[in-house]
Parts: sequence; structure tokens; C-alpha cells
Amino acid sequence: MLVVEDDRSVLETLVHLLTVQGFAVTATGSVVGAISLVRRQRPDLIILDLGLPYRSGVSFLAELKADPQTQHIPVIVVSALLDLLPAEHRALVAGVLAKPFDIHALMATVRAALEHDRVS
Repeated sequence: MLVVEDDRSVLETLVHLLTVQGFAVTATGSVVGAISLVRRQRPDLIILDLGLPYRSGVSFLAELKADPQTQHIPVIVVSALLDLLPAEHRALVAGVLAKPFDIHALMATVRAALEHDRVS
């Protein structure tokens, strides 16, 4: 699983929550780092913030979904800037959660996205 989040405290919280639930988690604070991680590791799921430095999460999402090698990876958007996510991009994600997020909603969304991916 890959977490792309530039806020250190949110990043640490997400990594901790997911690790405690038994997931192997890699994290990065920018899209620049995320691109190479996705290509090398092929994560089962990506948790993506939208307001990132250097390049937006929306453009990263569009790139992922346009690439046949990565378009199948479920993406969950967790962001305080949900108005940045256009409707056509919203249809591409496995879930959308506003910050501050509810831990139970996050875990339910992660499990549903992984289960859906296994069934597909």
C-alpha cells in the first residue's frame, strides 16, 4: 500500500493505522516520489492527498488512470481539498474521505477497495 501525503502528522497517523491493521505500507510526501514508488512496487492500493507540493494529487491520479500498467490500482482520496477533485476524476477513485477523517470510515473504505479489486 502506498500513502501519498505531505502533512507529516497525517502521514504518520495513516501509516500507523494501516500498519497496525497488518498492511505493508510505503509512504511519500510528494507525487515526485510516488511515481517511482508505484512503478517499482506496484502497490495494491494508494491513499492520495490532493494538495501536494510540486504537483497536485489530481494530476497524479489522472496519470495513474491513463496508464494501462497502473490504471487497475485502487485509489482512495483523503483530503481537505475535495473541491479540487473534478467529477470525472471522482468516478476513477475507490473512495473519497474528507479530512479530518473517521478512522472506521477509512478502514471500511480500504477494505472495500481491496475486496472490490480482488473480485474484479
